[in-house]
Amino acid sequence: MAVAITAGLVLTFCCGVINAQPSVSLNLQVTTFRQPALCTRDVKLQHSVSRVLQFKSITECAHECKSDATCLSFNYHHDSDNETNSCEINTRSSDRRGNQLVYSSGYSFNEKLTSGGFGTSTCELRNSNFVYKKYEKEYTVRIESKNYPNYYISPNAANEAYILQNDRKPMKVVSPGLTGEPGTISFESGDSPGWFLRCRHDTAKLDLWDSTSTIDYSPSTFYEDATFWAREDYVYAGWTHFENVGKPGTFLSHGSYRVSCGTSWNTPNAAFQIIPFVPFVLVYKEVLIQSYNYQAYDLSVDGNSRIKIISGVTTKWNFISPGLTGLEGTFSIESVEHPNYYFRYRADSTFINLEDSVNPSYSPSTFAQDATFYIREHKWYSGWFAFQNAYNNLYLRHAGYVCWGSADDGSAGHHNDGSYRFVT
Repeated sequence: MAVAITAGLVLTFCCGVINAQPSVSLNLQVTTFRQPALCTRDVKLQHSVSRVLQFKSITECAHECKSDATCLSFNYHHDSDNETNSCEINTRSSDRRGNQLVYSSGYSFNEKLTSGGFGTSTCELRNSNFVYKKYEKEYTVRIESKNYPNYYISPNAANEAYILQNDRKPMKVVSPGLTGEPGTISFESGDSPGWFLRCRHDTAKLDLWDSTSTIDYSPSTFYEDATFWAREDYVYAGWTHFENVGKPGTFLSHGSYRVSCGTSWNTPNAAFQIIPFVPFVLVYKEVLIQSYNYQAYDLSVDGNSRIKIISGVTTKWNFISPGLTGLEGTFSIESVEHPNYYFRYRADSTFINLEDSVNPSYSPSTFAQDATFYIREHKWYSGWFAFQNAYNNLYLRHAGYVCWGSADDGSAGHHNDGSYRFVT
């Protein structure tokens, strides 16, 4: 009997006999079982046992698996002191990375091979040294929605995946994905290592799951459910669709901001873009911003959420860079007292307001651009700077104590009203 396996112990079953054989060609008339290299003893497949039987030999166990179309592998316990030993029939096999194989004294794992089949080549594939080759230097990314700019796939407090505006939670893209299949990727939380985005097919939703603890939903399919094919330019040039390996034909998409796993793909809701994650740097921390021509006044916020100069207050601000859009050299100005609230220009009123970046009260799609500024040092006066919006080029100036966006008209009044400095 002939087989074509290059790694590990190969067992060929025919006529009631299992034999270890060298690597030659495959004969379709035989059923071949293989033990992955470096995994010939003290290992078993977990989460896949459908039946446990007792047999006197591994040959009988293999015969049982051969005769069962649902059996893809089996675990056999080698114990010479017992008359019979445990034969565990598995409805699944392992994947290329050797996931679900665990140490178990006295057991051997044997996977059924068919024409074109490819199982675990070696237990050495079980590792965490993932690399996303498209961004070798910046493998931490954000996943942006096509039809909701500046909205990114991110888990909420309940680990449910949504598209959230200007969300700064990083994702680590690993390749190959958790199954080890070439060309696939998986998404690992940048904040919580070992947690992966996974399609839960009983609810058709995408959630963040902890791979390092007990998995209470379908543990046998975890790795496939958390692995995706990235279908670049699938429908829209420059955008990617993510097809789930665990259920081919299922794609990530969003509806009412919730990310789901379904068959809908020919829609902008199913198109995303992987972009490098640029971490914010807190450049200036807890500073006051003093007015040039009213030096007893600092920038603060009134009861209508408008930024204005007010005397006798100690409103402090953080400056993060790059700004919310990620544009190099820019800043966004965040309230120390109210995290996630930023200066933003409002085109409907031309005022500068302090607004919540998570739930903006006006034009969510333009919030990041409205809240991103350049600091123009020594713009009009030495030692004083101006704030210029990075996208509409308007400067922050005050008039009647209230701040608004204004083009530079060259006047001394504009320069006086638009000049500030930090006070720590």
